[in-house]
Amino acid sequence: MEQLKEARLAYTAIAPPPDLDEVVKDAVRLSRLRTHKPSHHGGRIAASIAACLCLAFVITLNSAPALAMGLYDLPVLGQVARVCTLWRFEESTEASYVRVNMPALENTGNTELEQRINYEIAYKVNEKLDDAKARAKEFYDAFLATGGKADEFIPMDINIDYQVTCNDGKRVSFVISQSETQASFYAEYDYYNIDMETGRELTLSNLLGGDYIEKVNRAVLAGIAADETANPDDLYFHDELAFQSIEPDQPFYINEQGHVVVVFNKYEIAPGYMGVRRFEILPE
Repeated sequence: MEQLKEARLAYTAIAPPPDLDEVVKDAVRLSRLRTHKPSHHGGRIAASIAACLCLAFVITLNSAPALAMGLYDLPVLGQVARVCTLWRFEESTEASYVRVNMPALENTGNTELEQRINYEIAYKVNEKLDDAKARAKEFYDAFLATGGKADEFIPMDINIDYQVTCNDGKRVSFVISQSETQASFYAEYDYYNIDMETGRELTLSNLLGGDYIEKVNRAVLAGIAADETANPDDLYFHDELAFQSIEPDQPFYINEQGHVVVVFNKYEIAPGYMGVRRFEILPE
């Protein structure tokens, strides 16, 4: 513990570099991939992106010692940061208003895992952001082309954020959300579940056993029945779109109680007005 305290003191004494802003901007610019599929140089690109992400993270902490200490002191994260905000970004144009909180996996003890997950996060976030901004620009151009006035256009609100749902020292689970709001609301989610002891990504089979499909199906059917009993106006699909079974790669996260929660996207098993449906899988 004394060595850790001394390391923290030495760390917080480091002065931020004078060109901090430009270095961070360069790291962000390098991390923005505009191709939709990684090339055969993907390994080298991933390593470069990961290096930029780590550099930006270290510089951010060096420039704000209070933040660095705060990451250690947050009860939900424990003594060492596991999931942290790599950088925050806001941008306002005539077509869109963008807010991004970019998460990163940190201090797992598995460098390869961190680089792979953080590269995947950066790639997906930047791809989603580029696509969303392109859609916003298309809406804006179409609005003007049909006689609308620029000062009457309501910019699309684009928000990318994350939430840590479980961090018990052995496992970390977090959700990255992207939402777009204009005339309507649209959202999609990516789920990450990591075993901190082995460094592997957790699956439903890891958590629930080889018969996980049967276990989850029973829980989902029971949950649907309970929902419809408690809320008679909220009816799930009961035709050819009715729930039959989860997929082998069904999205899920782990909640604060350590239970698996499987997720169904809007319109997947219920009408759109019911939104995303979630079912907690309790121990049998």
